[in-house]
Amino acid sequence: MSKKLEDELRPLLGKTISLEGKAFMLHDILIDEQSLVLMRLDTQHAIQVDQYGDPRRRSPEILVLPFLDKDSRKTSSTIQSIIETGIDLN
Repeated sequence: MSKKLEDELRPLLGKTISLEGKAFMLHDILIDEQSLVLMRLDTQHAIQVDQYGDPRRRSPEILVLPFLDKDSRKTSSTIQSIIETGIDLN
């Protein structure tokens, strides 16, 4: 990830953003994986399973978005949209 992209995303950590009409919180930036982690805010928590597939607890839906588009040349349109319109809805 470029330093510029990281600098644009870092201030959005913890902010509530709208993506496809759904409320998410920007939960984490995974630099090594070149991805954003979004946590869904406007639904009931889903049942989370452990490593063996056994249900253990309820947790929010997590969405991991790659920084780059499919050909890995430029920032994905979804990430660019988050940067441009990432506003706190609260």
